[in-house]
Amino acid sequence: MFDDNDDLQGTGRVIASACKAEQYGWDYLQLGNTLWGYYFVDEGLLDDNAYSVEAAHAYAYPYVVAQQPDSQPQLYDNFPGNFDL
Repeated sequence: MFDDNDDLQGTGRVIASACKAEQYGWDYLQLGNTLWGYYFVDEGLLDDNAYSVEAAHAYAYPYVVAQQPDSQPQLYDNFPGNFDL
């Protein structure tokens, strides 16, 4: 999603991903989700620990990297201010 062709990147867009292009996102059966999805969506957004995409990324990032150092969530943010949900 973060390519040199700017296919998805543009003004007013926020793109969040579980990891870098050369890394893996991890499924965790005990979490019932991917590692990133659990902390970004389930705990971050649905459990009211974050009210924006940017805050959910900031919340999830340290948890994901602590459990899987080779999986670094990415955020492309070309939206003015916070993208509130």
